[in-house]
Amino acid sequence: MGAPKSQLAAITEPSRGAVAGVVLAVCVLLVVGAAIEGDNQDSSITFIALGILIVVSGIWFLRGRRAHSRWARRNSLDYVAGQQMGSALSAVAVRSEPTTDTTGGLSVIRDARVGEVSQHFDQRLEGSVHGWLVHELSMHGWGAGVAVGRVALGGGQRGLSGTSQVDLNASGVVRDDLAGDALVCVLEWNGASAVVDTVRMVVPSEPACREFVANLTSMIGRSYGEGSHVKNACERLAPTLAGSFRCDVPHASDQLRAILRQPEDQRPPVSIVGQDLGGSVMLGAAIRIGTDGPWQQLFPIERLRAIMTATQASTGSRH
Repeated sequence: MGAPKSQLAAITEPSRGAVAGVVLAVCVLLVVGAAIEGDNQDSSITFIALGILIVVSGIWFLRGRRAHSRWARRNSLDYVAGQQMGSALSAVAVRSEPTTDTTGGLSVIRDARVGEVSQHFDQRLEGSVHGWLVHELSMHGWGAGVAVGRVALGGGQRGLSGTSQVDLNASGVVRDDLAGDALVCVLEWNGASAVVDTVRMVVPSEPACREFVANLTSMIGRSYGEGSHVKNACERLAPTLAGSFRCDVPHASDQLRAILRQPEDQRPPVSIVGQDLGGSVMLGAAIRIGTDGPWQQLFPIERLRAIMTATQASTGSRH
């Protein structure tokens, strides 16, 4: 039994050559009819014309079968890749990958001072849509008729039309998400020449981090075609991946603001790990407050790396 048909496969499925097969069968019937009418003076011309039509129909039939075979193989490969993708992403979702100062490929700043903290709250738009929609559906076909001797082939025309209406209008409201704050923190330390150096750490809010992971997973799936098995696997697991990692942005943000309210000589040092964005700006992936505190997780860089690695490995042999 072949692989299940994806939505993409359903809309791209070529003909199996059935039409050519029908034409071929009709031609045979016409040949038989012409043979019965053996006294027809034009029988030889009829046989030649039908012979040409049989050859053309046979070629059409074989090409259709080959095209359908290639389509079935692509759908099968897509199905296997979709199964592998689902297994790989499911494995990523249950893994724990905390980012620390030993994580490779990231910049680390140790024992800095908190100079400034800014919190930014997400704003979201909610609304509904109403209005008018008018459409007309139609379906038309055409046919032809031919007769040779006592055998005849005919056709006709059918049509279907209709209209419908839907009421539409739109309204919306903007609300602040007070539980989902983004973080901008300026850290400073004394360099080798006793000149104060700084870095600005930026971190999206927790809802934005989770939305980014979900959107990335869905985008990877869409790159394999709308309605494909791989795309469906990614869409199915995107919400699971988006909720599968720790994100301590709100707590870390509140702690950093609390540090600024302490006397300067009592403020604990802060270490951060993240991706250097240039211009003394860093995308924060983890932060540690104090010299022996736990690493709090911020933007999930390691989870994104794991998703990219899993998707590349599971679909590497698909094409």
